[in-house]
Amino acid sequence: KVMEKKLFTYIGLPAFVITIATGLGLIALLPGVMTGGGWMHAKITLVLVLSVYFFHSNALRKALADGRCNRSGRFYRIYNEIPTLLLILIVFLAVLKPF
Repeated sequence: KVMEKKLFTYIGLPAFVITIATGLGLIALLPGVMTGGGWMHAKITLVLVLSVYFFHSNALRKALADGRCNRSGRFYRIYNEIPTLLLILIVFLAVLKPF
């Protein structure tokens, strides 16, 4: 429980803030990036879905810590694959963006 909280607080949350800040910075410095055929809109949508996943994972972490967990281990094994799939799609969009 202690390590899960430290992982979220000291690694996950700062990484989340830096990711959002750099994305917003990119859009602020290069506003033309939003007119590149929709790839950036798709990427932002996937990042927003990943953000929802991140905070939902924290809610699940708190439920586990409080002993209110009613999910199976199979659920968590499958749920754990969602960010991997989202990150693959996000990187795919970044690499194949139109120039």
